[in-house]
Amino acid sequence: MKRKMWLARFLTYEDAKIIVKGLKLKSISEWNKKYYELIKLQNIKIPRNPNRFYKDGWEGWGEWLGTNNLPGGVRKYSINHNYFKEWSPNMAYILGFWFADGCISGKRIFTIKLHKKDKYLLEKIMNEMGSNKPLYSVCDKYYCLNIRSKDIYEDIVKLGGKERKSLDIEFPIVPQKYMSYFIRGLWDGDGSIFLAYKRKYYKSSYTCGSKLFLEGLKNALCNNIPNINPKIYERKNKLSENKYYNMVLCANGTRMLKGFIYNDNNDLKLERKYTKFMESGNINPRFTRNQKTI
Repeated sequence: MKRKMWLARFLTYEDAKIIVKGLKLKSISEWNKKYYELIKLQNIKIPRNPNRFYKDGWEGWGEWLGTNNLPGGVRKYSINHNYFKEWSPNMAYILGFWFADGCISGKRIFTIKLHKKDKYLLEKIMNEMGSNKPLYSVCDKYYCLNIRSKDIYEDIVKLGGKERKSLDIEFPIVPQKYMSYFIRGLWDGDGSIFLAYKRKYYKSSYTCGSKLFLEGLKNALCNNIPNINPKIYERKNKLSENKYYNMVLCANGTRMLKGFIYNDNNDLKLERKYTKFMESGNINPRFTRNQKTI
Protein backbone atom coordinates (compact mmCIF):
# COMPACT_ATOMS: atom_id res chain seq x y z
CA MET A 1 0.00 0.00 0.00
CA LYS A 2 2.80 2.43 0.92
CA ARG A 3 4.51 1.62 -2.38
CA LYS A 4 1.36 2.49 -4.37
CA MET A 5 0.89 5.74 -2.47
CA TRP A 6 4.51 6.70 -3.18
CA LEU A 7 4.13 5.94 -6.90
CA ALA A 8 0.97 8.06 -7.08
CA ARG A 9 2.94 11.12 -6.00
CA PHE A 10 4.50 11.53 -9.45
CA LEU A 11 3.34 12.03 -13.03
CA THR A 12 3.47 9.22 -15.54
CA TYR A 13 6.66 8.92 -17.59
CA GLU A 14 5.06 10.27 -20.78
CA ASP A 15 3.43 13.26 -19.04
CA ALA A 16 6.61 14.09 -17.13
CA LYS A 17 8.72 13.84 -20.29
CA ILE A 18 6.55 16.41 -22.10
CA ILE A 19 7.06 18.92 -19.29
CA VAL A 20 10.81 18.30 -19.04
CA LYS A 21 11.36 18.68 -22.80
CA GLY A 22 9.63 22.06 -22.58
CA LEU A 23 12.30 23.24 -20.15
CA LYS A 24 14.91 22.86 -22.95
CA LEU A 25 17.69 21.69 -20.66
CA LYS A 26 20.83 20.64 -22.51
CA SER A 27 22.53 18.12 -20.22
CA ILE A 28 22.20 15.92 -17.15
CA SER A 29 24.41 18.29 -15.19
CA GLU A 30 22.02 21.13 -16.05
CA TRP A 31 19.09 18.94 -14.94
CA ASN A 32 20.87 18.28 -11.62
CA LYS A 33 21.63 21.97 -11.08
CA LYS A 34 18.20 23.30 -11.99
CA TYR A 35 15.91 20.54 -10.67
CA TYR A 36 15.23 22.29 -7.37
CA GLU A 37 14.53 25.64 -9.02
CA LEU A 38 12.44 24.44 -11.98
CA ILE A 39 10.76 21.32 -10.55
CA LYS A 40 10.86 21.16 -6.76
CA LEU A 41 10.03 24.79 -5.99
CA GLN A 42 7.27 24.76 -8.61
CA ASN A 43 5.77 21.67 -6.91
CA ILE A 44 5.77 19.76 -10.21
CA LYS A 45 5.32 16.05 -9.56
CA ILE A 46 8.47 14.76 -11.26
CA PRO A 47 11.10 12.64 -9.44
CA ARG A 48 14.67 13.80 -8.92
CA ASN A 49 16.08 10.55 -10.39
CA PRO A 50 13.75 9.67 -13.30
CA ASN A 51 16.10 6.97 -14.60
CA ARG A 52 15.55 5.03 -11.36
CA PHE A 53 11.88 5.83 -10.86
CA TYR A 54 10.69 5.11 -14.43
CA LYS A 55 12.73 1.91 -14.84
CA ASP A 56 10.26 0.10 -17.12
CA GLY A 57 9.72 2.90 -19.61
CA TRP A 58 13.04 4.73 -19.33
CA GLU A 59 14.52 5.54 -22.77
CA GLY A 60 17.63 7.43 -21.77
CA TRP A 61 18.57 10.96 -20.76
CA GLY A 62 18.61 12.18 -24.35
CA GLU A 63 14.96 11.25 -24.79
CA TRP A 64 14.05 12.64 -21.34
CA LEU A 65 15.62 16.03 -22.00
CA GLY A 66 14.76 16.11 -25.70
CA THR A 67 18.38 16.39 -26.88
CA ASN A 68 18.54 13.23 -29.02
CA ASN A 69 17.25 14.66 -32.28
CA LEU A 70 17.28 17.89 -34.24
CA PRO A 71 14.11 19.23 -35.91
CA GLY A 72 13.05 17.10 -38.86
CA GLY A 73 14.13 13.88 -37.20
CA VAL A 74 17.84 14.20 -38.05
CA ARG A 75 19.96 12.53 -35.37
CA LYS A 76 22.18 15.03 -33.59
CA TYR A 77 24.97 12.65 -32.66
CA SER A 78 26.63 9.92 -34.69
CA ILE A 79 27.55 6.37 -33.65
CA ASN A 80 28.64 3.21 -35.44
CA HIS A 81 25.54 1.11 -34.78
CA ASN A 82 27.33 -1.98 -36.16
CA TYR A 83 30.35 -1.66 -33.90
CA PHE A 84 29.78 -4.87 -31.93
CA LYS A 85 28.86 -7.01 -34.95
CA GLU A 86 32.48 -7.83 -35.82
CA TRP A 87 35.35 -8.83 -33.51
CA SER A 88 38.55 -6.79 -33.40
CA PRO A 89 41.15 -6.13 -30.67
CA ASN A 90 39.57 -2.79 -29.72
CA MET A 91 36.03 -4.17 -29.89
CA ALA A 92 37.05 -7.00 -27.53
CA TYR A 93 38.61 -4.50 -25.13
CA ILE A 94 35.53 -2.26 -25.06
CA LEU A 95 33.26 -5.29 -24.65
CA GLY A 96 35.37 -6.43 -21.70
CA PHE A 97 35.26 -2.97 -20.19
CA TRP A 98 31.47 -2.93 -20.61
CA PHE A 99 31.12 -6.33 -18.88
CA ALA A 100 33.08 -4.90 -15.96
CA ASP A 101 31.83 -1.34 -15.71
CA GLY A 102 28.90 -0.76 -18.06
CA CYS A 103 25.19 -1.38 -18.37
CA ILE A 104 22.36 -1.55 -20.88
CA SER A 105 18.79 -0.41 -20.26
CA GLY A 106 15.50 0.51 -21.87
CA LYS A 107 16.01 -1.85 -24.84
CA ARG A 108 18.33 0.68 -26.52
CA ILE A 109 20.69 2.39 -24.06
CA PHE A 110 24.40 1.48 -23.81
CA THR A 111 26.36 3.09 -20.96
CA ILE A 112 29.91 3.10 -19.63
CA LYS A 113 30.93 5.17 -16.61
CA LEU A 114 34.46 6.11 -15.51
CA HIS A 115 36.06 8.22 -12.80
CA LYS A 116 36.75 11.76 -13.96
CA LYS A 117 40.53 11.26 -13.79
CA ASP A 118 40.18 8.57 -16.48
CA LYS A 119 38.13 10.70 -18.85
CA TYR A 120 40.77 10.34 -21.58
CA LEU A 121 40.03 6.61 -21.87
CA LEU A 122 36.31 7.20 -22.21
CA GLU A 123 37.05 9.71 -24.97
CA LYS A 124 39.16 7.09 -26.78
CA ILE A 125 36.34 4.55 -26.48
CA MET A 126 33.87 7.11 -27.79
CA ASN A 127 36.10 7.89 -30.80
CA GLU A 128 36.69 4.21 -31.50
CA MET A 129 32.93 3.63 -31.63
CA GLY A 130 32.45 6.55 -33.99
CA SER A 131 30.50 8.69 -31.55
CA ASN A 132 30.64 12.48 -31.33
CA LYS A 133 28.22 12.66 -28.42
CA PRO A 134 29.60 14.69 -25.50
CA LEU A 135 30.37 12.89 -22.27
CA TYR A 136 28.34 14.05 -19.30
CA SER A 137 29.43 14.52 -15.72
CA VAL A 138 27.78 12.61 -12.85
CA CYS A 139 28.05 14.12 -9.35
CA ASP A 140 31.27 15.88 -10.38
CA LYS A 141 33.06 12.55 -9.83
CA TYR A 142 32.39 10.46 -12.94
CA TYR A 143 32.03 10.85 -16.67
CA CYS A 144 29.50 8.79 -18.54
CA LEU A 145 29.26 7.67 -22.17
CA ASN A 146 25.57 7.13 -22.92
CA ILE A 147 24.64 5.82 -26.38
CA ARG A 148 21.14 5.34 -27.70
CA SER A 149 21.16 2.46 -30.22
CA LYS A 150 18.83 -0.50 -30.50
CA ASP A 151 21.38 -2.34 -32.67
CA ILE A 152 24.15 -1.98 -30.11
CA TYR A 153 21.81 -3.01 -27.30
CA GLU A 154 20.75 -6.17 -29.19
CA ASP A 155 24.34 -7.02 -30.15
CA ILE A 156 25.47 -6.74 -26.52
CA VAL A 157 22.69 -9.17 -25.55
CA LYS A 158 23.77 -11.59 -28.30
CA LEU A 159 27.32 -11.43 -26.97
CA GLY A 160 26.17 -12.46 -23.48
CA GLY A 161 25.26 -9.14 -21.86
CA LYS A 162 22.05 -8.35 -20.04
CA GLU A 163 20.34 -5.69 -17.96
CA ARG A 164 20.96 -5.76 -14.19
CA LYS A 165 23.91 -8.09 -14.71
CA SER A 166 25.98 -7.59 -11.57
CA LEU A 167 24.90 -10.65 -9.57
CA ASP A 168 24.34 -13.41 -12.12
CA ILE A 169 26.06 -12.58 -15.42
CA GLU A 170 27.99 -15.45 -17.01
CA PHE A 171 31.39 -15.26 -18.68
CA PRO A 172 30.77 -14.80 -22.42
CA ILE A 173 32.11 -16.77 -25.37
CA VAL A 174 35.14 -14.86 -26.66
CA PRO A 175 37.21 -15.99 -29.66
CA GLN A 176 40.65 -17.18 -28.54
CA LYS A 177 42.29 -14.58 -30.77
CA TYR A 178 40.73 -11.74 -28.81
CA MET A 179 40.73 -13.13 -25.26
CA SER A 180 43.73 -11.09 -24.08
CA TYR A 181 42.11 -7.82 -25.20
CA PHE A 182 38.80 -8.77 -23.57
CA ILE A 183 40.49 -9.56 -20.25
CA ARG A 184 42.50 -6.33 -20.38
CA GLY A 185 39.20 -4.47 -20.72
CA LEU A 186 37.79 -6.41 -17.77
CA TRP A 187 40.80 -5.63 -15.60
CA ASP A 188 40.75 -1.96 -16.48
CA GLY A 189 37.11 -1.90 -15.41
CA ASP A 190 36.84 -3.97 -12.23
CA GLY A 191 40.33 -5.34 -11.70
CA SER A 192 43.08 -3.93 -9.51
CA ILE A 193 46.84 -4.13 -9.02
CA PHE A 194 48.35 -3.12 -5.71
CA LEU A 195 51.50 -3.26 -3.60
CA ALA A 196 51.42 -6.04 -1.01
CA TYR A 197 53.49 -7.41 1.88
CA LYS A 198 54.86 -4.12 3.20
CA ARG A 199 54.86 -2.68 -0.34
CA LYS A 200 57.51 -5.12 -1.56
CA TYR A 201 55.71 -6.54 -4.60
CA TYR A 202 52.55 -6.20 -6.68
CA LYS A 203 49.56 -8.49 -6.47
CA SER A 204 46.35 -8.19 -8.46
CA SER A 205 42.69 -9.04 -7.99
CA TYR A 206 39.32 -8.97 -9.69
CA THR A 207 36.07 -8.36 -7.80
CA CYS A 208 32.63 -9.42 -9.04
CA GLY A 209 29.14 -10.00 -7.69
CA SER A 210 28.64 -13.04 -9.93
CA LYS A 211 30.41 -16.23 -8.90
CA LEU A 212 29.62 -17.76 -12.32
CA PHE A 213 31.39 -14.93 -14.11
CA LEU A 214 34.45 -15.07 -11.89
CA GLU A 215 34.76 -18.83 -12.32
CA GLY A 216 34.57 -18.32 -16.08
CA LEU A 217 37.31 -15.69 -15.89
CA LYS A 218 39.47 -18.03 -13.82
CA ASN A 219 39.05 -20.79 -16.42
CA ALA A 220 39.92 -18.38 -19.23
CA LEU A 221 43.13 -17.37 -17.45
CA CYS A 222 44.11 -20.97 -16.69
CA ASN A 223 43.45 -22.03 -20.29
CA ASN A 224 45.56 -19.22 -21.71
CA ILE A 225 48.38 -18.70 -19.20
CA PRO A 226 50.39 -21.81 -18.23
CA ASN A 227 50.99 -22.29 -14.48
CA ILE A 228 48.86 -19.36 -13.38
CA ASN A 229 46.94 -20.16 -10.20
CA PRO A 230 44.10 -17.73 -9.37
CA LYS A 231 42.36 -18.11 -6.02
CA ILE A 232 38.69 -17.18 -5.52
CA TYR A 233 37.37 -16.01 -2.15
CA GLU A 234 33.84 -15.39 -0.98
CA ARG A 235 33.40 -12.06 0.76
CA LYS A 236 30.52 -10.33 2.53
CA ASN A 237 29.63 -6.67 2.27
CA LYS A 238 29.70 -5.25 5.80
CA LEU A 239 26.93 -2.75 5.09
CA SER A 240 24.43 -4.91 3.20
CA GLU A 241 25.72 -8.41 4.04
CA ASN A 242 25.42 -9.30 0.35
CA LYS A 243 28.01 -11.75 -0.95
CA TYR A 244 30.59 -10.90 -3.57
CA TYR A 245 33.61 -12.71 -4.90
CA ASN A 246 37.25 -11.78 -5.17
CA MET A 247 39.86 -13.51 -7.35
CA VAL A 248 43.46 -12.93 -6.29
CA LEU A 249 46.70 -13.42 -8.22
CA CYS A 250 49.99 -13.66 -6.37
CA ALA A 251 53.07 -11.68 -7.44
CA ASN A 252 54.08 -14.25 -10.06
CA GLY A 253 50.53 -14.60 -11.32
CA THR A 254 50.32 -10.83 -11.69
CA ARG A 255 53.47 -10.85 -13.83
CA MET A 256 52.03 -13.66 -15.95
CA LEU A 257 48.82 -11.68 -16.42
CA LYS A 258 50.86 -8.66 -17.50
CA GLY A 259 52.54 -10.66 -20.25
CA PHE A 260 49.16 -11.90 -21.49
CA ILE A 261 47.06 -8.74 -21.57
CA TYR A 262 49.69 -6.27 -22.79
CA ASN A 263 50.80 -7.24 -26.26
CA ASP A 264 51.15 -5.72 -29.73
CA ASN A 265 48.00 -3.56 -29.52
CA ASN A 266 47.88 -1.49 -26.35
CA ASP A 267 46.17 1.63 -27.65
CA LEU A 268 43.19 1.24 -25.34
CA LYS A 269 44.34 0.90 -21.75
CA LEU A 270 44.05 2.53 -18.36
CA GLU A 271 47.42 4.23 -17.96
CA ARG A 272 47.60 4.11 -14.16
CA LYS A 273 47.09 0.31 -14.08
CA TYR A 274 49.42 -0.20 -17.03
CA THR A 275 52.18 1.66 -15.18
CA LYS A 276 51.82 -0.57 -12.12
CA PHE A 277 51.85 -3.74 -14.22
CA MET A 278 55.05 -2.57 -15.90
CA GLU A 279 56.58 -2.07 -12.44
CA SER A 280 55.59 -5.57 -11.26
CA GLY A 281 58.82 -7.17 -12.48
CA ASN A 282 59.65 -10.41 -14.27
CA ILE A 283 58.30 -13.89 -13.63
CA ASN A 284 60.18 -15.81 -10.95
CA PRO A 285 59.91 -19.55 -11.74
CA ARG A 286 60.60 -20.48 -8.10
CA PHE A 287 58.06 -18.14 -6.53
CA THR A 288 55.01 -19.91 -5.06
CA ARG A 289 52.36 -18.91 -2.54
CA ASN A 290 49.58 -21.16 -1.24
CA GLN A 291 46.22 -19.63 -0.41
CA LYS A 292 42.97 -21.14 0.86
CA THR A 293 40.23 -20.93 -1.78
CA ILE A 294 36.51 -21.57 -1.82
